[in-house]
Amino acid sequence: MNTAEQFDRLGNIPRIWVESSLDLLTASAELRIYFEDCQRTFPFSRSFAPRLMLRAFALECLFKAHVLLSGAKVCANGKILSRFKEHDLTVLAKHTGILPTRAERHVLKKLSAFAIGSGRYPIWPQFDKLKRIGGSDDFRADWGSPRDDLVFTSILKRLFKPFQDIPVDNRILEKA
Repeated sequence: MNTAEQFDRLGNIPRIWVESSLDLLTASAELRIYFEDCQRTFPFSRSFAPRLMLRAFALECLFKAHVLLSGAKVCANGKILSRFKEHDLTVLAKHTGILPTRAERHVLKKLSAFAIGSGRYPIWPQFDKLKRIGGSDDFRADWGSPRDDLVFTSILKRLFKPFQDIPVDNRILEKA
């Protein structure tokens, strides 16, 4: 077996995408717990945007696991297929057959913004990228209301349902 075949075989196993999602969620939870412990000393967290980026990447992995459950492939010819390379979570959700609610779509857009730009770069990869992921002139890539966290947790629980054989510590889901 050549390395491209090995890559495709491994990249098309739903479980590894779920496991990667759990790693990303754990890292996000650890950043949150650290910030909460230090909040009296440091009222502002520089890790806030990267934590949301980790959440977005975790959802991206879960959506790819769902694509694989449907029988489609994520990897072919030794690479991730181009339709799965973007970090636009609403587009990835469409590939899964999971229909996000309006509130979920809004949260997915916000998280996509952190994955594509504000979670890792000081600027967007291109000036109109926010509009291209479904934003508008009045759309803001922010995260502030407790409702955003509730919607995020709701999406996570829906996405983990088919993978109940994989142990998931609910504290990770609550703190991520």
